[in-house]
Amino acid sequence: MATAGPSAPHSVDAEVRELKRRCVTDPAAIDALQRDWDTLLLASATGSPFCGYAWCVSWWNTFGKGWQPEVYTWENEGRVVALLPLMRRRRFGLREVSFLNGAQVAPERLDALVLPEARGELVSHLAALLGDLRRGCDLFRFRDLAPDGVLVHSLQDALTGDDGHPVIFPSPAQAGVAIDATFDAYLADRSQRLRRNFRHSAREVLKQLGAAPTSVRPDSQEHALACFDQLWRLHGRSFTRRQEFDYFHRSDIERFHREVLVRAGPLRLARFVTLSSGSRVFASVYCLEHLRRMYCYQIGFDPDVEKLSPGFLVIGSAIRLAFEEQCTYFDFLRGDEAYKQRWANATHHTVSFTQSMDTLRAGVWHAAVGIIGGLRKVKRALRTARP
Repeated sequence: MATAGPSAPHSVDAEVRELKRRCVTDPAAIDALQRDWDTLLLASATGSPFCGYAWCVSWWNTFGKGWQPEVYTWENEGRVVALLPLMRRRRFGLREVSFLNGAQVAPERLDALVLPEARGELVSHLAALLGDLRRGCDLFRFRDLAPDGVLVHSLQDALTGDDGHPVIFPSPAQAGVAIDATFDAYLADRSQRLRRNFRHSAREVLKQLGAAPTSVRPDSQEHALACFDQLWRLHGRSFTRRQEFDYFHRSDIERFHREVLVRAGPLRLARFVTLSSGSRVFASVYCLEHLRRMYCYQIGFDPDVEKLSPGFLVIGSAIRLAFEEQCTYFDFLRGDEAYKQRWANATHHTVSFTQSMDTLRAGVWHAAVGIIGGLRKVKRALRTARP
């Protein structure tokens, strides 16, 4: 699918005067925004694949029961120059507004999408929107925002007045690899044990299995789905063999990712690094690449060859791919697994923002949260005090 590039920038005064806001709630009308949404995803200086049409709409279709999508667009002379996907719900009487996404699928670096020439003007327009929304809700809850994003700045400008209770906090440090120089130079800075194990695994896998890591950029929806199905089976087998709880291997999660890959096909965001010989795949890692940042989403490996460390090998190979493609950062996403710490040479954060308004419903919510939090503390104290 072809996407239109950004047009020539306008003057600041023209941008402020001519930006027109529109709210789209009908699912068919939201689908009609896909071309503009994809264009903004590619053109925005901040954000991530998790802000895109494929990810947000697929999340709402799979997990969005009870939520009403509200996709806000800003237009200049008939052209969409910015977009913010939100959603709202009424639950137990509480009126809540949030980003159109959810923790079930671990999004990161969420932000409004905007063409570069309109970015400066959008902050004030976003602040005006958020101020309008505040008058009709009890709770704002925005999680995992890009710390350098336009949405964070707008939230701080619009929602830190005296008529609410804003809470802004960073995520725990998340592991990643800051990319500069070469992969060999990066590897030389890792521990001697990691370097030795990586090279040994590559030799033994080639010797015993006749396999070597391969980078795959799916060239069609069918190809992307086939790669994901391989990963899905491997991931399920490895967790089943180890008898560990597997949050990823659920039917709704599978349905979500298959829908994402179909909807995002033309953008070719997905990357897979596989370890295979002939038709047999021994390991696979599922990544998303956007704005010169590679997101390591999930890994799977064949437990029958676990002693050869196939998962360890494809992770290192995915990092090497990020170097070869001149990315600036390899993002392990959330989680503090030990293997991430071994590979990491950097950390990063996202920002979450919650604000409850001065309404009766919000007051009841605060009280309930306080009671629940207190009960949890009592439970932990009793558990600690047991002989």
